Amino acid sequence: MVYKSAMSATQHYLNNTLNMFELIKYEFEEDGSVSKDTFQLLQRELAKTQNHVAELANLDNPTPENINAKVKQSLYAQ
Repeated sequence: MVYKSAMSATQHYLNNTLNMFELIKYEFEEDGSVSKDTFQLLQRELAKTQNHVAELANLDNPTPENINAKVKQSLYAQ
């Protein structure tokens, strides 16, 4: 159960990042380039994802409840 919770949490964070790449793809297809604002947004999202995954990896007591709480905490921190 812990493995499933950890994978679900990781998938949540990675999907957010992948959505940013979809935005970049859309913007590039529309404009032929990516704006500085979008690039900075991607950089922030990549940093957040790296931080969230590291926090999951460093949980002292990685129970499904603690993993889910960490994900909820990160959602409200945004």
